Amino acid sequence: LFHLEIESDLSDAEDSITLEHTAATIADLLNWLPMAAINIASRSGMDVDLATLPVYASTVTGSDAELRDLLAEAFEWEILLSLGLWGQLHDLQSAYERFIVSPARLTHELAAWLIASAAARALLPGFVAAGINAPAPMMVAQDFTGVSLAGVIIARALAQANEPADAVGLLEATVAQHPSSVIGWLSLATLYRQSGDFANAVETCQRAIEQDAINAPLLINYAQILPWMQRAGFTLDEFILIEPDDYHGDYPIWEAVEAYELALKHAPQQPTQVLSSQALLLLDVAIQDADIVSRFWRVFEAVVQQDSDGEFTRLLVDNLHSIEMIEPGFTILEDAVEQHPHRPDLHINLAIAYLAGGENEYAAEELEEARRLSDAEAVHADVARLLLAASDSEFDAIIGDITDRVSAGTTLAEEDIAYLESALERAPQYAELYLLLARGYLRTDPAAALETLLDAEKLMPHEPDILELLGQVLWSNGEAASALGYVQRGVDANPVYVPLLALLGQLLFEDQQYEIARVYLARADAIAPNHPRLMEARRMIAKAMGDQNGS
Repeated sequence: LFHLEIESDLSDAEDSITLEHTAATIADLLNWLPMAAINIASRSGMDVDLATLPVYASTVTGSDAELRDLLAEAFEWEILLSLGLWGQLHDLQSAYERFIVSPARLTHELAAWLIASAAARALLPGFVAAGINAPAPMMVAQDFTGVSLAGVIIARALAQANEPADAVGLLEATVAQHPSSVIGWLSLATLYRQSGDFANAVETCQRAIEQDAINAPLLINYAQILPWMQRAGFTLDEFILIEPDDYHGDYPIWEAVEAYELALKHAPQQPTQVLSSQALLLLDVAIQDADIVSRFWRVFEAVVQQDSDGEFTRLLVDNLHSIEMIEPGFTILEDAVEQHPHRPDLHINLAIAYLAGGENEYAAEELEEARRLSDAEAVHADVARLLLAASDSEFDAIIGDITDRVSAGTTLAEEDIAYLESALERAPQYAELYLLLARGYLRTDPAAALETLLDAEKLMPHEPDILELLGQVLWSNGEAASALGYVQRGVDANPVYVPLLALLGQLLFEDQQYEIARVYLARADAIAPNHPRLMEARRMIAKAMGDQNGS
């Protein structure tokens, strides 16, 4: 028997084992690992869909002896690769040649995944800078052409290494040789989309659909691109899921609606999210026909019934103002509240629908009930904002205008400050008001900004955005210990909130606590490597290092 225990490094507790598994064979253990990785990501607050990843299929076979030899050689490669980062350079080319000496391995999906993943990792900046003598990634892809996974993994790494042309060429060759490779088509469409080539992204999705090489993420990708292309003025010449003659225009929207419909038949990871995206598109064209309005309400009802926390329903009720007759929405949400009277999210969503229909008194009643049902700071802040909107029809417009001016760096007028202070008196748990007021004060009265944030922290001691800005203000005031204390508390309460992780890493680096800084930056990188706040922290650290080297 093989027993594996995986512990979480997000907790210092000795009993923090999060996953364990016992397998009769190595093959069984390997077949469990992909879902285990997704489970770990989910528990760490990351939304990862296995269907979007170039991972070997969970159908590994082979004797323990065969798989042990395969893994031992792969681990040798990994050890040599890692040692290169520490200046101990080894001949990875020879290790690679030993790995592929058996022709059977060149068509073995697990072997292809192991070696291609290692070769892809060698393209990361740290490995390149270390001068590691690894086999050329394109050579690895060519050796393993019998397995589509190798080409996909190498192509994704090339794209991240800023070699998009090579990545596209390799993926085009991969799908040409393996037209049933869903992950190949998805990776190619995603790469075109990320590079801004939306026409080729759409064409790639259509080619995949024609080959029946589809999954839910590919269809969702297709559905997301189409409305954007229409709004940007692009002309689409071909539709493969609809007959344009059956519709009164808005063909890309309808193609997207049907793409979502098809995605629902391919077990999407978040079916409620797919339904809500489809419903939002139906809102765009609902004015065309009563049948379309009826279809929207059917989808809306399905979202409400499936939505366990009200998140996706919220997306829809926030947009109900674009439809004339919203009474069916009242009925659907009232029925849901009757079935689940203790769910504050349903009361809030019903209140928002009432606000959209001008029923402000009913909205206020539902909001008060939501506040009574929940002790959560986020719920109370949301209720506070909505109660302000219920009592002042101009509230959202005024706050939106103030937000735009604060984001643009404009100094707020006295009447803006007075409006925010008045709103805070009525909604003291609305964190966004504190943030706006503090940012409004920063240019003209830094002491008032700090006082505002400290007041907010007393009411909401774990609110991440408050603690992030408070830490920044204290740090700029030279109060390093206090800044680190507040930001550390924020990370402890919100261990996967990337802006706080990035800020803590940056501040620790500037405080010359380099090793612990790397820990928090690495954690942020593992969660969201392209998050704007993390990228800003990297720039600030690079600038600080440049200044140190210059001096």
